[in-house]
Amino acid sequence: MTPELLLTIKKLWTAGVPARQIAEDLGDGLAPADVIEAVSRPANIIRKKQCLQEVAAPTVAPVAPPVAPIAPSVAPPDEEVIETFLPVEQRCTLFDLTERRCKWPVGDPTSPDFFFCGARKVADSPYCGYHLGIAYRQ
Repeated sequence: MTPELLLTIKKLWTAGVPARQIAEDLGDGLAPADVIEAVSRPANIIRKKQCLQEVAAPTVAPVAPPVAPIAPSVAPPDEEVIETFLPVEQRCTLFDLTERRCKWPVGDPTSPDFFFCGARKVADSPYCGYHLGIAYRQ
């Protein structure tokens, strides 16, 4: 819609001509709703009509939805292998356990090689951080 057409619509509207009559008289594909919109919001209607006349709708290529990166699959370490790496000075027997030491049993209790982890335990838990994670896996 050109500024001249908008000015004509405003003049007819203020003269009391109904929107339907203005749309019929001016033609140019105007609907009564366009006339009312031009009178109530002139800046928007000018921009809207100019955009429709001057610019064709751009073609947009479909966009694939974003894909979350896949974390590399790492097998959890074998618990038995890790238990053999516990420092000997950290390991403890049933008689060496205190309130501050991890009470995670390692090995067969009937074996002479059986011991408890003995690392410093996490507060309010009987286990160290590592064994606490194993005990409460989800």
